[in-house]
Amino acid sequence: MLAKRSVVFFHPRRWLLAAKVGFGLVLAALLLTACAITTDDAAHPLYDANTVVRLPATQHRPEIIILPERNSQYSNQARVMLLVGAGALQEDDDQLGLAHFVEHMAFRGTEKFPEKRMQEHMRELGIQLGRHSNAYTTFDHTAYWLDLQDLSRGQLGSALTILAQWAYHIEFAPAAVQEEIAVIVEEWRLRQQEQDRIEPRLMEALFRGSRQLERLSILGDRASIEATTPEKLKTFYQQWYHPANMAVVVSGDVDADETLAFIKQNFTRPELASEPLLPEQFDIQPQAIPDVISLSDAYTPIAVLSRFWFYPITPFTPSTERQGFALEFALGVLRKRLESRQLDSDGVVLAFNVQRSRQSANVRALNMAVIMTEPNYALAYEMLEHELQRLLALGITESEWQTELSNWQSWLQDFQDSPSRLAGMAKDFWLYQDPILNQRSHQQRRLALLETITPEEAIQILAQVTSDRDVTVALYPDGTEAPSAEQLSSAQQLAQQLPFAPLHQRAEPQWQPIAPSGGIVSEHHHPDGIIEWQLTNGMTAYYRFSDAVPNRAFARLVARHGTNQVPDAQVAAARLAADLIRDGGQAGLNSAELRQWRQSLDIAHDFSIDFEDRSFFLAAPVSNIEQGLMDLHHRLLHHSIDEELWRFSQGRELQLWQQFRQHPHLPWHESQSKALWQNDIRYRNLTAAEIEATTMEQLQAFYQQWVQGNQGYQLALVGDLTAEQAYALVERYFASLPKASLQGEGRFSPQPQQASQHRISGSGDQHARISLRYYLDKAQLPSSSSQASAALLTRWLDEQLFDRIRTDSGLTYSIRAQLGGYSPVHQQVVLHISLQTDPDKVDTAIAAVQQLLAAASKQAPSERQVEIWHQSLADERMQARQRPNWLANRIGYSAVMEELPWERIAPLEQTATAESLQQLLVEIVQQGHLVEMVWLP
Repeated sequence: MLAKRSVVFFHPRRWLLAAKVGFGLVLAALLLTACAITTDDAAHPLYDANTVVRLPATQHRPEIIILPERNSQYSNQARVMLLVGAGALQEDDDQLGLAHFVEHMAFRGTEKFPEKRMQEHMRELGIQLGRHSNAYTTFDHTAYWLDLQDLSRGQLGSALTILAQWAYHIEFAPAAVQEEIAVIVEEWRLRQQEQDRIEPRLMEALFRGSRQLERLSILGDRASIEATTPEKLKTFYQQWYHPANMAVVVSGDVDADETLAFIKQNFTRPELASEPLLPEQFDIQPQAIPDVISLSDAYTPIAVLSRFWFYPITPFTPSTERQGFALEFALGVLRKRLESRQLDSDGVVLAFNVQRSRQSANVRALNMAVIMTEPNYALAYEMLEHELQRLLALGITESEWQTELSNWQSWLQDFQDSPSRLAGMAKDFWLYQDPILNQRSHQQRRLALLETITPEEAIQILAQVTSDRDVTVALYPDGTEAPSAEQLSSAQQLAQQLPFAPLHQRAEPQWQPIAPSGGIVSEHHHPDGIIEWQLTNGMTAYYRFSDAVPNRAFARLVARHGTNQVPDAQVAAARLAADLIRDGGQAGLNSAELRQWRQSLDIAHDFSIDFEDRSFFLAAPVSNIEQGLMDLHHRLLHHSIDEELWRFSQGRELQLWQQFRQHPHLPWHESQSKALWQNDIRYRNLTAAEIEATTMEQLQAFYQQWVQGNQGYQLALVGDLTAEQAYALVERYFASLPKASLQGEGRFSPQPQQASQHRISGSGDQHARISLRYYLDKAQLPSSSSQASAALLTRWLDEQLFDRIRTDSGLTYSIRAQLGGYSPVHQQVVLHISLQTDPDKVDTAIAAVQQLLAAASKQAPSERQVEIWHQSLADERMQARQRPNWLANRIGYSAVMEELPWERIAPLEQTATAESLQQLLVEIVQQGHLVEMVWLP
């Protein structure tokens, strides 16, 4: 049921964002995991029996793993999961895709919940498919789970009953199987690309010589999907869904004894006497992978150099845990060193990746990669190889080591186990014998371990890991020459011959003195524990206590209006200045040095400018909050655009633009920009001429005019601070800001004013992407309409679309609705329905959606349905209220949304009725104008 792979379309900003958080779509799915060194240690317990309840499987009952955990952020929540040791690797040649097909059929009906009663029952429990429940099939297992948001309503027993039905009583009704064939064909179509694309060729190389390559498509192929019968499904189901080949996992705020008793009662099958068919493990074959893999296609706009070191997994012991920790320290230092060199690349390097992750049951690897705007592999090796060898040769400085220690200590002290994370550890324990390292049982032991690990250990383990053969993957942009193995080897050798620059200790910022505070003139206490302070400079500050993340504070500083109040001539500078204001050096430090200083204190900092606001964000341990606020205060008063960072940023933007101009997806993005935003400079991609014409003087002028001082900012300060501490911080760091002269009035967001149709070819995929947007002027909205109504309408339509367009007709695998535009900068609300389908069925699919909307406009949902949807939303709100970051954002943006802060975080009250939702839909569909966009192969 779960989408296994996202479809990513090229966009310069999106690629840059993907690069910052990881490897990107293609290689992220293939990253490999932690190395562990063979030791002679005796076997070590993989979990703490005081915090984990575990009963091994028998011939008549699955393995049971219960992780009872209550904490401030995840109270009253739980996840229940059924694990089955059967995936694509367990299929015979005449069973391709059956493991995945069985997973789909679990949601189509069971003995107790036949046909659509399964989904109806889940909805009655407030469990929305896709949001609170899902399933997936991989090479070696299938997993089903349900997330429970409010255990006080007796959800746990019902959820476990559903798992038991999936374990033993899935029905394979012929009509349901035929309907699901169409759905899975559409899911298969989503994954199909032209055969000369990078991903299938990369998979073929990395899985060479392994059974994984033979089962590369978890879904099977179209022929095997369409040949599926109820009999084939039942045979596979009975073979593999045996108690001895399954596990039931429950994690979260549950009573262990009651949960255990319920599982024993509902999952024990004494009548089962057959011998289980237990899965065989299949590993990838690193020795069969080529030393060098070079690939490109017409859709590759960037260059990547990635190196993999493969290793066997050894059993968990205290020694292997210690070595793993030491390796993480070395990789953390290496990652930070690489990031500090990014500015040396003149805009070539987008990001680095240093990580480890599991590839198959018994094989792990370490991965290092650099993502670039152009194929400069000599530069890539100069950074990757040279910094690796420099670290191994010169070691780790004291300040670097203390930074890693501090970051780990803060994480271990602040982190709280979520039900999903606990269930994930239980899954890896059951599948791979990985340890269950929940915070409650391992926090103190690991904190003690941190104190004993040494830099020498970290270097030694890194040297051992990287001493073996590595595999190099080079992706190069379309239209450029492929690097040869000889060229890559030569670049690596040259990098190894470079002299090592000496190590330096961390530099400290030199702050300018803070001006005397103007003071706080008034204090008001509001609902939900919010305190409001009015400052003499006109700023409003809100404080709310939250110790849900102990010893941590969050600040959000927001000003109404962003690029919507900036004149057209300044918009390019405004958009380009955002990264420079966030990342630029200050107080005597360059950008890299300032980043290292923040990392050493575990300070997170951000600045963004969007269409409707300008916003700073800060998060730090309470012990370091003053340093973080000093950093923010300095950025609000004394920031100068960093020339070195601007040269890098400008070069990067220009190179991304050049790649984008040659990309096959350009017509689609240009069509979207014109149809949806009238090519407004605030939304479209900046041109090369606009980027080149922007000067440092313009960037500095934007900062001084629109960012510096108190630009009508509103502050939200949330965290583990007393009111007295918060008052002192606000008075010192914010009441001392000078009041700036506010300029410009915000304009409304550009939106389509009339209906239109657009069909663009060239996606490179085998499915069509459909986007239907209904726009309606807010003046025509029913008086009862609100954002809560929009969320409820979305739930209603999502269920209708899933049931009718996906399940009944099989026209799509993925379809969703979203109602937006409630921000004050929008004059229209927009109902957006998106789906993918067979290119030959585009008109049929659009007609089906329109018929559904017309039918729904005539038939309101039941009041019981509305009550269920509202309760689900209310549960989500109550859980969100436990997250201080969410509170800071909701309170901080209240002025932008023209709402009161305490109302934005208040528990959700039910105001919408079935009739009001129907009326809202009628207005949007009948009075709104439709912008229809279709992207074809």
